[in-house]
Amino acid sequence: MLLTNEFTIREVRLEDAARLAEIYSFYVLNTAVSFEYYAPTVEELEERIRHTIEKYPYFVCEADNKIVGYAYAGAYSAREAYAWTATASIYLDKDYRRHGIGTALYDALEKRLREMGIVNILAGVAYCEKEDEYLSRDSYKFHLKMGYSPVARMKSVGKKFDRWYDLLWMQKKTNGARLKDKNPFRGLLLIPLMAVVTIVVFAITLLIDAYLIPWDTESLGHPAPAFTILAFIGMPFVNIGVCGFAIILTIIRLIRAKMKKRSVWRMTS
Repeated sequence: MLLTNEFTIREVRLEDAARLAEIYSFYVLNTAVSFEYYAPTVEELEERIRHTIEKYPYFVCEADNKIVGYAYAGAYSAREAYAWTATASIYLDKDYRRHGIGTALYDALEKRLREMGIVNILAGVAYCEKEDEYLSRDSYKFHLKMGYSPVARMKSVGKKFDRWYDLLWMQKKTNGARLKDKNPFRGLLLIPLMAVVTIVVFAITLLIDAYLIPWDTESLGHPAPAFTILAFIGMPFVNIGVCGFAIILTIIRLIRAKMKKRSVWRMTS
């Protein structure tokens, strides 16, 4: 099906549950993409949405005046050490696939997860050696395209339609994630660096004056002494500006680090 309008990505609302249940039920009843046997009711899906949005992002895509897909994140494990790892799931209306909707939804989801401080995103993908009428490799290929790598394969762990299917875990390191927490005070290194630069500039200008041009009243109009005078006058102002910038940058980084810690605390609480 061709899109007749541009699609938009927004956060989920509880009243979206009916449409999301309709989209998801197709995968439950007709495919092995989901390992559930029975499609959840609207009330059950609404409760799932409510539980998810307490801690994690949940987005829907709208096109042609209706929801055509959704994606959400969840906890990989309740244990505290996994607080920097989340899972991702996505489902699209079967008639709106291959229109860039999945990419847009995952982009929005991953951006929000990065802002939360998430380092690893995991996706559990149903997998089979040979495609059949219930399962293709579309999800696997989509996640590869989005930068996920297969990291674990659990063979024959899901039985549906009287057939066994594998579960493939795929992992992505978030773009903005830092595996090592960088020191928020690193911006203050600009201060001693500027002191070194200042000393070097003064030394060069003094050498120019001392060895190339005699320092006397007649030479004051020459560009070298004039440059020296400007350096002595201007460098303190440059130093003040750079040091002020370094201090402001450090304060901003400290605030952001504190906010990230609060975000992780909310995920583990």
